[in-house]
Amino acid sequence: FLRTGWSDLGDVRLNVRPLRTAVLAAARGKQLDPRAATALDLALRAEEEAARGAAAGLRARFVRTDRFDERVDALWQRVAAEYPVICKRDAATLNWRFAEAPEPGRYHCHQLERGDELLGYAVLRHGEHGGVRGGWIADFLCTPRVAPLLLNLCSRTLRDEGLDAVYCIQPSRRLERA
Repeated sequence: FLRTGWSDLGDVRLNVRPLRTAVLAAARGKQLDPRAATALDLALRAEEEAARGAAAGLRARFVRTDRFDERVDALWQRVAAEYPVICKRDAATLNWRFAEAPEPGRYHCHQLERGDELLGYAVLRHGEHGGVRGGWIADFLCTPRVAPLLLNLCSRTLRDEGLDAVYCIQPSRRLERA
């Protein structure tokens, strides 16, 4: 592929965030001290609560939606240049891929809104991976600055839905810390 002009984007990692640390560890054949698992769960919950507070401070709301509207087109225009490699994410494409997907109800679309402005979106789905009930962040888009907030709100949502881990495939090194 390199000889034909393609670019090597490097490894694309599967990022995993425990929501219930003991469950994830047990599924991977590890035994954790219950106090350590509880301490880690509390720290991750505190981070999610801080994100909820930050969203409130921005007067932003993380809301579920059935379809994407023209605000996602404006977000796409504003944000696309911040990513070195990205495929088109406008309302028509996102609605075709997620809202009108062959399996209705498989994806749960959420938007981070401040008034009428769209700060970002995330598409979540439930699934199982390695014997763990998990939530997948199937897609998201926002500025890198907003990414930690958006991803923590996704984690909080998936935790509230009773899942044990969050999975996300994210090739961007700029968003690795988030």
